[in-house]
Amino acid sequence: MQPLATATRLRILLGRLLFDNFWVILGFFGRMHPLTMARIWGLRRTRNIAYGQEDPAQRLDIWQPLPTGEPRPVLLYIHGGAFRILSKDSHWLMAIRFAIRGYVVVNINYRMAPKHRFPAAVQDAALALHWLHAHIADYGGDPNCVVFAGESAGGNIVTALMLACCFVRPDAFARDVFALGLVPRAVLPACAVLQLTDPHRFHQLEPDLWSLLQDRLDELPGDYLGETAPTDSTFFDPILLLESEVLPDRPLPPIFAGCGTADPLWHDTVRLGKALLKRGVVHRTQLYPKQFHAFHAMVSGKAVRQYWRDQFAFLETVGLPAKRLRHKPLT
Repeated sequence: MQPLATATRLRILLGRLLFDNFWVILGFFGRMHPLTMARIWGLRRTRNIAYGQEDPAQRLDIWQPLPTGEPRPVLLYIHGGAFRILSKDSHWLMAIRFAIRGYVVVNINYRMAPKHRFPAAVQDAALALHWLHAHIADYGGDPNCVVFAGESAGGNIVTALMLACCFVRPDAFARDVFALGLVPRAVLPACAVLQLTDPHRFHQLEPDLWSLLQDRLDELPGDYLGETAPTDSTFFDPILLLESEVLPDRPLPPIFAGCGTADPLWHDTVRLGKALLKRGVVHRTQLYPKQFHAFHAMVSGKAVRQYWRDQFAFLETVGLPAKRLRHKPLT
């Protein structure tokens, strides 16, 4: 048995090295693409603003389009990374894409597992939302027109944050969020993992699932929740509340959720669509054939471009801007 246990540990280590470093390397090389340069779009980036004082991770960047005289819509972006890796700096491409469409983007870091387990990440997202509500007007943003977006673990967090805006829950951070009276104009949870407490469901749904991927999914509950999950799963299994009969205290906002079919998390996107349909929520859930996890984070590609076209078209249908800024020629 010992050789098998050793082989399993080595497989898990290899998977971590492969998956953890893939996105870091992708972000590094993506910066070399000329159209990812903030200056040619006239964007201003303000870095490392403190939204909390408890931990150095509680920092955010703001990406501002040129002012127009009217407040711009705001987008709060929360990065993925299995609740334990990556950062706002690895997810600059997501921020710049929304800023190019006219949003003042608030791109945050948050405390990460396993050092900081649940509810640290969603508490930090709530704290960043309070900061946004109080200060974003100073950066040309409209605090009454806010979109939430995030992918993977970040998709879980933005969905949880939406629930705190719309349902009265007993958690102190959730009560404070509800008291803001802010409901996002739209929520964009991309390739989100929406139920942490049953990672084995993916293997049951896809028996041929690559073991390195299943390892990553199996690690999520222990890393983020610890040995024993809290009784109330609202803010780490948000799909369960959405699938329940509990009515929101405020109407749920429009939701766009996309995922590739080569990503096992597409099953959660389908569940989300069914739950929203049953509740009568304006939404679009879109699957992209043969695309891998978070494929839309790539700089280019046919499916990548289609994802972003679909997402911005949805935002337009719910009355939010999606017109692309003009870029200046490189000199």
